[in-house]
Amino acid sequence: MIIAIYLIVLIAAAVFFICYVDLLSLILLLIVLLIPPVLLIFTALSRICISIKATAPQKVYTEGQTPQILLEIKNRGILPVSFIKFSLKLNNSFYDFYDTDQVICFAKPLSSNNFAVNIDTKHLGNISITLKKARVYDFFGVFSLPYKFNREFDFTVLPKHEEFNFSIYDSANAFVESDVFSQHKPGDDPSEVFQIRDYADGDKPNRIHWKLSSKLDSYLVKDYSLPLQNSVLLMVDTYLAPKELGGADLVDGVLRAVFSLSNQLLLAKVPHKISWYGGNNAAPFVCPIEEVDDIYAAFGLLYKTARYNGSPAYFKPGVEETNGVSRIIYVAPGYDLAQLQIIDKDFTAGCGMTLVDVFKNSEDFVPFTSENFDVLFAAADGISQYLDDSAL
Repeated sequence: MIIAIYLIVLIAAAVFFICYVDLLSLILLLIVLLIPPVLLIFTALSRICISIKATAPQKVYTEGQTPQILLEIKNRGILPVSFIKFSLKLNNSFYDFYDTDQVICFAKPLSSNNFAVNIDTKHLGNISITLKKARVYDFFGVFSLPYKFNREFDFTVLPKHEEFNFSIYDSANAFVESDVFSQHKPGDDPSEVFQIRDYADGDKPNRIHWKLSSKLDSYLVKDYSLPLQNSVLLMVDTYLAPKELGGADLVDGVLRAVFSLSNQLLLAKVPHKISWYGGNNAAPFVCPIEEVDDIYAAFGLLYKTARYNGSPAYFKPGVEETNGVSRIIYVAPGYDLAQLQIIDKDFTAGCGMTLVDVFKNSEDFVPFTSENFDVLFAAADGISQYLDDSAL
């Protein structure tokens, strides 16, 4: 538009000069002709006088928070810079999702100008933001010069913890033996030693490690391990359905449900594990959860390893996954009835099971019951209103 206006003005000045050949028309034509080179010179001077610095205040965000990149643009010149344009590229490696945008800033003369660039991540996961192809423009946005700039920032967006009340069904498999032991708490299982420590008042004499104590000339005590029995297995199904059926929105709902369930189980002091398939790996990932940091570590690994196939990779728990497990909670992204019937046949681990089926909209809700497991439903945008006061 601006170029078109300039061309119209240039033609008008040329016609005026041809029709009225005098000093005034010549000066007017020369002024119009000199506008582009003058603007280009001013743009070059502005380009030389600015420096740009980009930083990220934090790397981990909870859903609902807005990731930011802070831009500091210093202008050492006496001329203002009307606008500086950056090309922004967003990559979500968890969903293999790309998006592009533009960021426009300005710079006052002889000052430091600060801008916060808000990032719309759209989904959960590991987010990579690249700022590149910076260009400095003239006053009218006609001419621009490149500014060498290429910075990349990585963010992790975790689900929001929703609180709700629940109870865990009693299982006939409640006293299953386990060879999985706590990495953080001692117990009374003498089959494995948790740690060796100095003797303290109240310790039982039969816990003293006599052989090691005699060598070090001080009393040392064995703490036995705590077996993780009667635990819950949270199974994460990250099948990415076609976009028209919910796509990434449904998987976001599954991640929200698992994150909140794990936190709630931890608060209720229920031992549990989070498990999922990773790509074409036949053996699923299994992460025992004993403290909050374990949840964050599990999601960090999930974001890096969970990949989607063209069809649901139905989870078939084996001996290792169900070791010490008395209840399975399978969180799935909006299966249809035919797929649920397939799951019916696949689960033969002998554990009690609850399926939490995540659907996108209330109109997508299809009631379903099973003789082999319990079924609960949750919406992708929040699970508390559906799972509050439920039995899992």
